[in-house]
Amino acid sequence: MRHFACGAVEKIFVSVERRRPEAEEGGEGELPSLHLLWTEPARGSTADPLAGGWTRGLYSLHRADASSGEGAAASLPSGWSRSRCVLVGWLTGESARAVSGRPSRELLRELEAGLAPFWRLLPSWRPVAVHATSWTANPLFGGSYSYPRPAAPADAADRLAAPLACGGLPTVCFAGEATHTRCFGTVAGAMLSGEREAERLLTAWDMHVEDPEGSRHLEHLECS
Repeated sequence: MRHFACGAVEKIFVSVERRRPEAEEGGEGELPSLHLLWTEPARGSTADPLAGGWTRGLYSLHRADASSGEGAAASLPSGWSRSRCVLVGWLTGESARAVSGRPSRELLRELEAGLAPFWRLLPSWRPVAVHATSWTANPLFGGSYSYPRPAAPADAADRLAAPLACGGLPTVCFAGEATHTRCFGTVAGAMLSGEREAERLLTAWDMHVEDPEGSRHLEHLECS
């Protein structure tokens, strides 16, 4: 395990609403996805990755409608109104750690201040709530994905995947993206490693499962 580390990625949801409900009838248009271009340097030390706040780690906020592919209908925090627009953004590194697991009221205040130049370009809209995932703050995860350290041996993932055996048969198997030699750090790696361990057990116990459709959905998976 010492050859692996966990990286930080967090997802934020920003609920926004019109400042004037009647503006919708006036034809002011839908809220677009936002692509943020930072033209001014952050205030503070350039050596500080959080100079200017965690919002400097945002480069886009995309509309998360039920038809947009972001899975908003399933991902929205409980109590959020689906009548509002929801924007989704991604943060990595220190910016992700700065938001992980924190309460909405704190994040909303910082988001309003950090993105003030952009909100001024959208006078009809205002953010009213912010929710961040907590993968990095969760002590059971400690991060969002794994990666091998620079000094890790080439077979580090294979060592991590090696099962515990009894009498020559595997009794405890290990799956997860960290155990995949090529697709570590990805959902594809996690799924493929689970299939690998299932096949290991079936082979060890000389079992055959008639399931022509069951694994077909994994055949298209590739490392991203």
